[in-house]
Amino acid sequence: MASYLEPLIGRECTRITFDAYDPPLVLWFLDEGPVARVEISGPLTLHVAGVAHDLDPTAELGGSGALLLLVGRRVKLAQVRDDEDLYLEFVSRASLEVRGGSSTEPWWFHVEDERTE
Repeated sequence: MASYLEPLIGRECTRITFDAYDPPLVLWFLDEGPVARVEISGPLTLHVAGVAHDLDPTAELGGSGALLLLVGRRVKLAQVRDDEDLYLEFVSRASLEVRGGSSTEPWWFHVEDERTE
């Protein structure tokens, strides 16, 4: 069974936005293909160069600058794991995990429709 996250594989994270409102964090994939984004409003763990960064995008932004290391990186693996955790692994060996299983949606994936009207 194909994952609905499959359109992210091979795509480059081209922009990351932080906002004081919901969603507080968005990873944008604006390279070739339809616009795709991952909106994150729950706690996450970013692994870069063997270091784990536990971050909460709804709290203060201290430490969130490490996320900027994902800009320009291509997605190698995109999965939804057992407890609705989002797992993204990048070609650079960095990875991002958003813990699911809460009463609110900690993450959301969207691909814009390519059709024109």
